[in-house]
Amino acid sequence: MSGLRAYPMAGWLDPAGVRDAVARWLRLVAADAELAPYLIWVDRARLAGHLALTLTAALDVPADAVAAARRAFANEAGS
Repeated sequence: MSGLRAYPMAGWLDPAGVRDAVARWLRLVAADAELAPYLIWVDRARLAGHLALTLTAALDVPADAVAAARRAFANEAGS
């Protein structure tokens, strides 16, 4: 049995779900003693936006969801 089946997938592919996944990943990387130094001097909001857009496009999510993710991260980053 795959470990992915244990998690609810409804709503995961929407912009908020992708944003949550990226935020969780960045928190885990920042908390890891070996990986955290790679985030020094990195604009995390911009990195999060790039990761979310890449993940959204890779998952073949509709274009309007990609545009919504781009707007959401631009707003959060203050662009």
